[in-house]
Amino acid sequence: MRRTDVFMSFLVVLALQFVCAQGTCAQEEFARKSKLLIQELHTFFPVVTGTVVSVRDEHIFIDIGLHENIRVGAQLALLAEGIEIVDPKSQKVLGKYEEQIGAIQLTEIQEQFSVAKALWTEATTEIAPGTHVGSIPGKVKVAILPIADQTEQELQTDSAYEFFVDAMRADGRFTVLDAADIKAAAITAGLASFSDLDRQALSRINTSLEAQNFLQLSFQADADTILMQALLLSKDGREIGKAQEILRDHAALQQRVTPEKSALRQDVQQEVPVAETQPAAKQTLAWFSEILPIRVHKIAVGDLTGDGRNEVILATQNDLKLFEYARLGEKDAFRPLTTMKGYNDAKILALGVADINGNGREEIFLTTLRSVSAELRVFEFDSGTFREIQRNNGIVMRILRSPEGEKILVGQRTSASTSLDFLSGKISVYTWDGNNYSRHRTLNVPGRVDIFGFTTADLDGDGSKALLYYDDFDRVDVLREGTRLWRSRKNEAYRIPVVRKGEDPKKGRRIPGKIELVALGQDRHVHLILFENLSPFRFIEGLPLYNASRIHVLRWTGESFERIFQSEDSDGYTVDYAVADVDNDGRQEVVLAKVLQGDDFFKRPKSQLMVYELD
Repeated sequence: MRRTDVFMSFLVVLALQFVCAQGTCAQEEFARKSKLLIQELHTFFPVVTGTVVSVRDEHIFIDIGLHENIRVGAQLALLAEGIEIVDPKSQKVLGKYEEQIGAIQLTEIQEQFSVAKALWTEATTEIAPGTHVGSIPGKVKVAILPIADQTEQELQTDSAYEFFVDAMRADGRFTVLDAADIKAAAITAGLASFSDLDRQALSRINTSLEAQNFLQLSFQADADTILMQALLLSKDGREIGKAQEILRDHAALQQRVTPEKSALRQDVQQEVPVAETQPAAKQTLAWFSEILPIRVHKIAVGDLTGDGRNEVILATQNDLKLFEYARLGEKDAFRPLTTMKGYNDAKILALGVADINGNGREEIFLTTLRSVSAELRVFEFDSGTFREIQRNNGIVMRILRSPEGEKILVGQRTSASTSLDFLSGKISVYTWDGNNYSRHRTLNVPGRVDIFGFTTADLDGDGSKALLYYDDFDRVDVLREGTRLWRSRKNEAYRIPVVRKGEDPKKGRRIPGKIELVALGQDRHVHLILFENLSPFRFIEGLPLYNASRIHVLRWTGESFERIFQSEDSDGYTVDYAVADVDNDGRQEVVLAKVLQGDDFFKRPKSQLMVYELD
């Protein structure tokens, strides 16, 4: 090798090391500044003791002054002496258990005393001179709102948010509620549209959250640096105080460069290049349906009439609607066939179609939440009408579709008491025994995986099954024989909040939707189809508003799923999807069920189906 080549190689190595060092330093600075912010938040919940010395109107005077290193906005507990704690052997009084009977917030601090206002008190509590005050007992319950990025630099706010939440949880002083908890509480409070949010809306959300405070994170441009700010809010959204740090090295927050979005384009990640001998399939936006005056909840596709052509079944909250593909002049469209009205008044958990009983017509499997447990109803389409052929209580059933289109029926039992977990027992495969759908065998899946948000597939064509499932952070994990092969980035899929009758809303669950796989191209490589809902608007509450969605197509390389396609953003949020030959042309499509406008706040619902060609 020539001396110049050696020298140039040496420079390249140094440059790479410098870039890596820069990234590491940026991550370390963000971690350090996050911890400093958290330490500063501690000052809003100081460890001090004192006594109420006077009460005048709404002003509470306490004997804690500047010497205690406290700040305006700090919160303290009102305490009442309780029972004595006695050593059982020596009978010596070790102290008294103090019960929290209220909370106050400092509004003014003087040298020898401070002024506070009451945040809340027990119904029978009267704040009077002599009342003890002290630090908030136990952990402080804080709901952290998503980061508001005000820099116009397209920062990785999701990654930064997850890191900050983890740091708060590791701190030990706080019980942390994250964005998923907040969204679930908003839906429980009837704010599923996420519009017109204000302090009153936060109060409604907090009915089920029961947070002591909200925390709004933000990034703000400040010359060549970024101002990290943590705004502490009361449980009804009023500003209490803030902590902030300057982030000088913010390379770790920069968005990774991704290809431009195009509905007719391939996206190929550089980490695992696609071999030239195995070209990826093309995905194109085929067409939209007419706008439907309904709010769709679930979608399924199959040959329901037995004529060899696929139909589309849509579930609203009260009806089952059957459509078939048709050409209206030069326009692709779905033509309505029939509607089954008033079949349901409960929350839909799962909808699927498959010919499990082998009569040539695919049955409709519909699972709903009935009070505390689940109810399964099975329908068949016969002579132009739906006919119920089976009903079972205490079970959830779903249809799993293989990449080649084969379908199996799986189920899991549900409990009949809110004191027990909603789902119980193992996931099993069910078959038709001539009279009923009976359990055939148990699926070999980890205990942390339940009936919702998973599928299995032979990814490599060698007979070994892999498990794909959504984790608690909306990431798709791929496992084989207990080893994780791959994990997707966080994906804002649509989850259904489930709270049983009489159940504490905090113990409710948010169930994920299905995971669809399909074999494409001459090589029949497995592709993963995912949809993502987008929430670009951030305001003081930080709650996302879904106003658009997109789909991703990822190809299995033998080691990981690599993205080969990302669609254009389209209006509305996606609630469900299906992979099938919806227009009966012999090629696979993905059809998205999208809500353009919900039926909240006296609005008329609007939904639409969007179809992409996959082959």
